[in-house]
Amino acid sequence: MASHNPFTMEIFRHHRNAKNFILYDLAHKYEEYLASGLRGIEINRALCRFAGVDHELTFGARVHQDEEDRFQEEDTYRLQGGQLVLTTAGAAGSQANRVSSGEALALFVQDKFTIGRLSVTGGARFEDYELTREDYATSDPTRAAGPDRVRTLSDTVVVPGLSALYEISETTTLLAGVHRGFAIASPGTTNADVEESVNWEFGGRYSRGAFELEAIAYFNDYSNLLGTCTASSGGGCNVGDQFNGGEVDVQGLEVTAGWDAAAILDTDISIPLSVVYTLTDAEFQTSFESDYGPWGDVVDGDKLPYIADQQLTLSAGLEADRWGASLSGNYVSDARARAGQGGVPARELIEARWVADMAVWVDLTDRIRVRAKAENLFDEVYVASIDPAGLRPGKPFEFLMGVEVSF
Repeated sequence: MASHNPFTMEIFRHHRNAKNFILYDLAHKYEEYLASGLRGIEINRALCRFAGVDHELTFGARVHQDEEDRFQEEDTYRLQGGQLVLTTAGAAGSQANRVSSGEALALFVQDKFTIGRLSVTGGARFEDYELTREDYATSDPTRAAGPDRVRTLSDTVVVPGLSALYEISETTTLLAGVHRGFAIASPGTTNADVEESVNWEFGGRYSRGAFELEAIAYFNDYSNLLGTCTASSGGGCNVGDQFNGGEVDVQGLEVTAGWDAAAILDTDISIPLSVVYTLTDAEFQTSFESDYGPWGDVVDGDKLPYIADQQLTLSAGLEADRWGASLSGNYVSDARARAGQGGVPARELIEARWVADMAVWVDLTDRIRVRAKAENLFDEVYVASIDPAGLRPGKPFEFLMGVEVSF
């Protein structure tokens, strides 16, 4: 099946000129996307017996194609008397005039088997891909002269993974896994390598009655981390540019606990309580100079920007047969907006914040459910980023309401 999606977007940026006038750049982006995919074969639960052990196999294949047509210009306006006045009209296609496409063949196989209390799942994904980017002159909006630069990236990769579960008892299970991570670099970035990592995890789960607990430690070993320039990240770069981050270690712990307090009460109403805590330590392992703004001049041991050390989510709810309500609070600790170590300069500090959300739902009939949600319930004002053009606030209070119909 295929889908075709034309897309337009306008982006405002502001700056001052030599006369100290505030100027606004309005970027017009005209983009078209085409995606087509064919799932050639997928077979689930193919059972076989090998070495006296039953194996559950899953395998399949997929062919996929994508295309993006980007045509962009930028107009400059001056703010005068509360109105935007056009000062410079950008030429059509003067900011971006290119077509990017990709083709991929993916094959995968997965094997799951159990020996006593041990369950093992192993698998691998094979991918053969080719990415092409055709850049047309920004002075050639009709593209009559053809592309003045064509860049192609192609490769064949195998991405394996292995995980295991060991049931100590009816209430306690240990888990472990190791998986290879892989991300393709954009064909528009000539100096960026692919992103590769080996990701490890180990932990356990405990479940008894209305109480559940899970703790997982993880370690992600990047041989190369990719940084990508986006409209929201900025960084003195063009949207879509990618940058090598070299070796990076990301390690941490995630703990999840849940309990239904109704277990100690004589009531038909469920009272779910939960807590999720995440500890993260992400550091560059090499020193280098980068043109990507949030990284800059990196020294071995620098913390990655925009990654908080700690996150905590608390939630409580009430649920009956035909209605329910929940209240949650999310905490994110301080983060730095630029790579570095030690104390964070005030101009680069993203301060910690708490944000609360509330949601309710009511079943009007067996098929119709009404939902409502208030996000940032107390309209907390906080800084989400200092990029791409100075302090950027987080999402303000928002109320959402909808109807769910089941057929």
